[in-house]
Amino acid sequence: MCRALDDSERTAQVLQTLGGVLRSKAEYARARTALEESLALFRERGAKVEMAGSLGNLGLVALSQGDYTQAVVWVKESLVHFFINTMTYICRHLRFHLGILYHRRSQLCQDPVHMRLS
Repeated sequence: MCRALDDSERTAQVLQTLGGVLRSKAEYARARTALEESLALFRERGAKVEMAGSLGNLGLVALSQGDYTQAVVWVKESLVHFFINTMTYICRHLRFHLGILYHRRSQLCQDPVHMRLS
């Protein structure tokens, strides 16, 4: 249905979920196909956190199939995408709140009541 609507974001999400379900049912070949397709769609959009989810699941599929080398490759890539995006989010969040604090401090320093109290 998502493909019929040409909604690549939803299609990628559905494929990622489907891949996880198929992996849990030990249908590894079908899981890998769904996850690789979701990964390709997420890559097209530059959706790194979602890519990390598909890569992590692909790593679990490879591990379940005994391909330790490929599992490590996918899990490492997953962690890189997740870590970079998490750190980017945290840094943006901190800068936003520090900006508010600095702005508020400058307002307080100009407030005559605050100046008398300090």
